Amino acid sequence: MKTFADYAEELERCYTQQAQQFDHSRRKHWPEFDYIKQALPQDTQTPKVLELGCGSGRLYGFLRDGWYSHSYIGVDFAQGMIDVALQTYADEWSEFVCADMCAYLQACQQQSLDVVVAVASVQHLMNKHDRQLCCEAMYRCLEYWWTLILVNRSLSHWFVKKYWKELVQAAWNALLDPKKSRNDVMIPWKDPDWQTNQKIYQRRYHMFTLSELTDYLRSAWFVIEQACYIAQDGTMSDQWSHARNSFVVARKGV
Repeated sequence: MKTFADYAEELERCYTQQAQQFDHSRRKHWPEFDYIKQALPQDTQTPKVLELGCGSGRLYGFLRDGWYSHSYIGVDFAQGMIDVALQTYADEWSEFVCADMCAYLQACQQQSLDVVVAVASVQHLMNKHDRQLCCEAMYRCLEYWWTLILVNRSLSHWFVKKYWKELVQAAWNALLDPKKSRNDVMIPWKDPDWQTNQKIYQRRYHMFTLSELTDYLRSAWFVIEQACYIAQDGTMSDQWSHARNSFVVARKGV
């Protein structure tokens, strides 16, 4: 029987193995990046930005063009992703680190960051304890009244139609084991050399509802500034049915 450590290890292998393919497939502009940029503080010249789950560095590549001076650290647990980020985006303003995001946050000094961004990464945390620990650590590291931005994959009619078997299996697993959540879904991803090795990775996702995600943040003392879905056409919406991602902006309260 697989443990959380087994799922995490397979997830890391998946993203390392597919780093180059992932980077090429993610060059298309995401409307979420425009909303992230709008949510970033505009009244300081040197914000300290930490991105959790930075992948191949695509968000930094988007932000640095035409943005003001900044200090950026990108953290990802897949060495293959970090290698691509270093090859593509390394400059005097950026640092890319291969590390577990919870461990990295816990090692950060208190109130040492102005902005924390996590795009499609908190959704990979393996259990409720880790998700709560991550929220509390993000709160501790941020300066007061500064910014947390979370983007996570969302349920939608499209997702349900495509992955209904995986959703049924997740619901069945939760029925058999009360410690499991029906929102913990295993999503298959074919190896780039699938035609020769027939390897399929299983990526573990936690499909947050907006209310669940904001509850995590409020329990860590964050003040929610914005919580919505990003629809397939790139507009903001309060409906999950045609969503692609959820989008949450929060501030560190007192």
